Amino acid sequence: MKCQMTFAAHDCDVNVISWNTHTKFLLASGDDKGEFRIWDLRMLGGAKGSSTKKELDSITRIRWHTQAITSIAFEPREESVLAVASADDKLTLWDFSVEVDEQEQKPDVNTNGMEIPPQLMFLHQGQKNMKELRFHPQYRSLLLTTAEDSFNVFRPNLDPEFEEEE
Repeated sequence: MKCQMTFAAHDCDVNVISWNTHTKFLLASGDDKGEFRIWDLRMLGGAKGSSTKKELDSITRIRWHTQAITSIAFEPREESVLAVASADDKLTLWDFSVEVDEQEQKPDVNTNGMEIPPQLMFLHQGQKNMKELRFHPQYRSLLLTTAEDSFNVFRPNLDPEFEEEE
């Protein structure tokens, strides 16, 4: 069967993709340079280019990881939450419902001088050569990651006030 459309999504190899299970027209992709993007597939009709290969603008484009993206997944119960694993031995959790404050003078910076985007909710480190991530099918934000030395099962504490009330 012949491919119907091809899009220039990244300027290097695309390693991983993930559909959003809540919002069927959203797709996330990650590349060899550590960049990931979110695409609104309703915008396909407005893509530029020839009939064989078209350019499509992503609705979100983040280059925070320093090496290739190895796994990417939307949280099955939260349409705006995305987990991203990278060859830089980091897993990040992003919430794209967070609005960027245009009036903010200086971005948040961690102790190493690294800029922290407002959508970055959680950073997991400590595994070598992280390859896969998966959300648990029933428990909110419960993650499993595979790596060279082991696998980890963890649940980021994203709502500390809720935990205290329980």
